[in-house]
Amino acid sequence: MVAVCTLARLASADGEPAPAPLLSDSDRARAHEAYEQGKAAFEARDYLRAAKLFLDAYRLAPRHDPLWNAARALDLGGEPARAANLYSRYLDEAPPEAKDRDRATAARKELAARLGRLEVQARGVTDVRLDGAPLEGTSVYVAPGEHVVVGRAGEAEVRARPTVAAGEAAGVVLEPPAAAPPQVAATVPPPRGARVLPRGVVWIGAGVTAVLAGVTVASGVDTLAAKRRYDAAPSGGLLDDGRAKETRTNALFWSSLAAGALTGVAAIWLVDWSAGASPARVRARLGPTAATLEGTFW
Repeated sequence: MVAVCTLARLASADGEPAPAPLLSDSDRARAHEAYEQGKAAFEARDYLRAAKLFLDAYRLAPRHDPLWNAARALDLGGEPARAANLYSRYLDEAPPEAKDRDRATAARKELAARLGRLEVQARGVTDVRLDGAPLEGTSVYVAPGEHVVVGRAGEAEVRARPTVAAGEAAGVVLEPPAAAPPQVAATVPPPRGARVLPRGVVWIGAGVTAVLAGVTVASGVDTLAAKRRYDAAPSGGLLDDGRAKETRTNALFWSSLAAGALTGVAAIWLVDWSAGASPARVRARLGPTAATLEGTFW
C-alpha cells in the first residue's frame, strides 16, 4: 500500500490519492519500480521512455495519476496525438477535485487546435484498428491528414480512409457492406441472325408454287392440243397459236420452278422455325379452266 500511495503523491503532490485497487504485493512493487524509473527518465528528458514506464506503472496499478505523467511526457516528447488522447483518458478517470484536471484540460485544448479528431462508430464490426493500431475509445485525436480505419465483419474487411484537418473533427462509420440483391437471370431469346421470316412465308410460297405448277400443267395440255390441231390441218394461224402457247407454257414452267426454289431457300435459311406459329392461311384451287389462290396473313 505504501508504494501505491507514494506513486500517487509523486504524480500530484497536492492532491488526495484515490483509494487504491486491491493489488498483489508483487504488482505494487513492480508498479512502484516502473514509476520511479519513469520519474528518473523524465528528469533526464528521455520523455518517450518515461511515458512508457509511467504507462507500465498504470497497467500494474490502475490509478489516474500515472496517466497525467505519461501524457506530459508524450507532450514534451513530440507525440501530440498520443498526449491528447492520454489527457482525455486522464480527465475521464480522475475525480472532479483532482489537482491536475485544469492543467490537463488546458493542455488538451492547446493540442486540439493543432490536431484532428476522428469520431468512429463501429456497427456490427469488430477488431477496429486505426493506422494499424487497436482503436481505444470512439473519439481519437490524430495528426491532420488521411488515416486508415479497418475492422472485421465476419470474414469481410471493412475499410475507411477519412481525412481530417487541424482543429476539425470527422465522423467515420464502419458497418458491414450491404448484401447484394439476388441476381435474376434475364430471359434473352436466342439470336435469330439472318432468320427473319415467319414460317407462314413458306406456306404462302408453297401455295404459289402449287398454283403455278397447276397452271403450267394446264397450259402444257393446251399446247399439246394446239399441236395436234396443227398436225391435222397445218396453217399459219395454227402455227402462230401453237408457238404462243408453247412460250406461255415455258414461262409458267420456269416461274413455278423459281417459286419452288425461292420457297425452299426461305424454308432452309430465312425462316425462324422457333417462332410462334404464323397466322397465315393459304388455300389453292385448280379447275379445268382456271386456278385460284386464296389466303389470309399479317
